[in-house]
Amino acid sequence: MGKSELTLSLFVIFCFVFLAFCFLMIGRNEWVFKARMEVLHERGHEVYSALPSYETMLYRFWVWDVNKFLPKEYRKESTNG
Repeated sequence: MGKSELTLSLFVIFCFVFLAFCFLMIGRNEWVFKARMEVLHERGHEVYSALPSYETMLYRFWVWDVNKFLPKEYRKESTNG
């Protein structure tokens, strides 16, 4: 395998990883929007205002439970976003 073939292979791998990351973040963006709107409509503005910013929720992609973003007094028992 020549140097140019190796470079091309690494570039293709990088593109696939980047594309997977983009799809993950698009899905995450959709989840954050739906979770925030659900909290606003079902639990009211007081609980909604206790949520962190949209960006904070978006970039903490390892957290998929909306309750973990809320202070303890606003948490529900079984909500999974």
